[in-house]
Amino acid sequence: MTNEGLARDARVIEVNERRFGTDLVLDSIARSLYPQLETFHIYSLSKRPDNQHLWERYAGKHTGYCLEFLNEESFQPAFEVRYGDIALDITNPEQFRPFFLFYKARLWSKEEEIRMITHRNTNAIVVFDPRLLTRLILGMKIAPTDAMRIRAWASERNPPLIVVNETEMSAAVTNL
Repeated sequence: MTNEGLARDARVIEVNERRFGTDLVLDSIARSLYPQLETFHIYSLSKRPDNQHLWERYAGKHTGYCLEFLNEESFQPAFEVRYGDIALDITNPEQFRPFFLFYKARLWSKEEEIRMITHRNTNAIVVFDPRLLTRLILGMKIAPTDAMRIRAWASERNPPLIVVNETEMSAAVTNL
């Protein structure tokens, strides 16, 4: 798009914002971004396994499990999410890169998230050295059949993978 086209679109956005309000304009912009966002795979990781917010919100209210990895060798590319306001000028071609995918509103800061992002046209499987997986943490409300299946799978690894319950892991962290 030419500079004139960008300036025209910026004026259209400003007029629509005054006429329809910020919320409607932002909603419209978000809907137009969704097709582009669908071209990415986003993998979310946490800095610590005892984050109760994550267990509640993303691990099925403690019915899921957590994979814990060594922090010696990073997954690539992985970036720490920044929490706060982001100024994104959709008329600025230099901001077309997806850096905004590493920002979230401040209210999500308790997640302490790390993200890996790849394009969907690449393999969706993240490959890592299995020795980096150090233990599995089972949610305190995980179904007994799921817990048995996971423990059986972990015992097949050489050396066997450590499996603990979320309550055991939380107690260990508290006693440090």
